[in-house]
Amino acid sequence: MASATGHWQEAEEAYSRIDASNLLIERGETARQEGRTKLARHWYLAAAASVYAAADREAARAAQPARGRAFAGLLADPLDPEAHSRAVPLLRIGRGLLALGYPGDAVPVLERAAFEMQANPPGTRERQSIAFSLAQALIRATPRGRPLPPDVSERVRTLIEQAREIDHTGAAHLQAGQTWELLGERSRAVSDLKTALRLDPRLPEAYLSLGAIFESDGLVSLARDLYGTGVEHLPADPALLTAWALASHRTRSPAEALPALLAAAASESREPYLFAALGDCYLDLGQPDRARAAYKEGLRRAPGARPLMERLTKLLRPAGQVP
Repeated sequence: MASATGHWQEAEEAYSRIDASNLLIERGETARQEGRTKLARHWYLAAAASVYAAADREAARAAQPARGRAFAGLLADPLDPEAHSRAVPLLRIGRGLLALGYPGDAVPVLERAAFEMQANPPGTRERQSIAFSLAQALIRATPRGRPLPPDVSERVRTLIEQAREIDHTGAAHLQAGQTWELLGERSRAVSDLKTALRLDPRLPEAYLSLGAIFESDGLVSLARDLYGTGVEHLPADPALLTAWALASHRTRSPAEALPALLAAAASESREPYLFAALGDCYLDLGQPDRARAAYKEGLRRAPGARPLMERLTKLLRPAGQVP
């Protein structure tokens, strides 16, 4: 009732009396996928309050005298979620808050996850994700334009190194590379991302992250070839196809870029600039009807996209006829 009426402080207090974390996390993730950012944040914070309270109850039981602890154990449900590690649900909450753009909220949640995993460690990937996510939250929580305080910078570096040493996998080096990039350590980011792809060439995010660094350095042709390699390994990935197509459009002739643009347009991509580039390519090839169709298809997938609206308007004559 409290959450339905927007009384979130009361809702958090109510949810802290029971372990409803999985339900609340699911509600947060659903709201996030629907683009309801503020609602998702409230659900995640309520989930965190539920986890904290459950962990505190478990700690209180553990502190009971042996006889009382044994009696409590007789009454406990063996399937009670309070008997398990709190680190994983806290990781889900922290990453959700990070994805929403609330790093300040994510930091204490991930700090608690790091604390909880000391007593009851989750799996290798979860331990690494907690460390990398906490490092990224610490970086993002620093106001933009300000340098990280020395103690925070040192902690972030320690978290990256410790997490990477847990297990040398492609996924671990991918997260390390992304975190180094956030920290501004471009050379280390490139090194870890290249290692990630060497260990696992089927990591689309590694191609995209490394390619983005190349593009920001003006090495668009190098990024294009990297994306092309990624497409060879992952021919159905919409994000990779789109990145490859856009880089091809920027570095190749219209006739040479067209196959990549068409392949990306045939995927589930909703990127308006992809269809803007496809339409522009058709215009350069003297095919205005196909250009208009490309712009309209882009608007169907991304309604109201300004780049497409502007191009379609310019393509039409005052009388509404295509030249």
